[in-house]
Amino acid sequence: MLRVAEIFTSIQGEGDYQGRPANFIRLAGCNLDCGFCDEPIHKQPGTPMTEEEIVDELSKNLSLTVITGGEPTVQDLTKLLDMIQKIGQEIILETNGYKVTREYMSKAWVCVSPKGSLNNLPEYYNELKILVDTYSDIDINFLKQEAYNGTVISLQPLTGMTNDKENIAKAIKLCIENDFRYSPRLQNYLGVK
Repeated sequence: MLRVAEIFTSIQGEGDYQGRPANFIRLAGCNLDCGFCDEPIHKQPGTPMTEEEIVDELSKNLSLTVITGGEPTVQDLTKLLDMIQKIGQEIILETNGYKVTREYMSKAWVCVSPKGSLNNLPEYYNELKILVDTYSDIDINFLKQEAYNGTVISLQPLTGMTNDKENIAKAIKLCIENDFRYSPRLQNYLGVK
């Protein structure tokens, strides 16, 4: 049984899979309380659903499911990942890195968007999605080493603030200078969830 904030279909707007149609499972709960959180719906208690009920609601004509939150790894995802794999869908696990296990990474593309220090990253991930704002320094040398080791690096400007243009400009500049991916939150430009 998992606590679910919402299930919907849309276009993946962020990271390496940007532009692909997908099922989205937004789970309730988070281990953090970020002031810049763009999805406060996860703070609600959510609807208790079995993994079978969740999978029954997924569109079977899509080949991709994104599990997001809040922070999805505050709940045990093992059975859900197994069931989604059994229906033949690829899985993206969007996480802040709280409780990522080797088992999760063997079943899903793990995209970590750390909130705070890069020193607290989990051991297992495929992609780092770094929020960029004008006030924070980014450890470019660390990210370059991660990219060299095969990790996809996506830079996403922090938007919805008074300095959006500056954040976007900084993210674009860093992407061009370092050959990182730019992740613009495509869903906002398209006007979809």
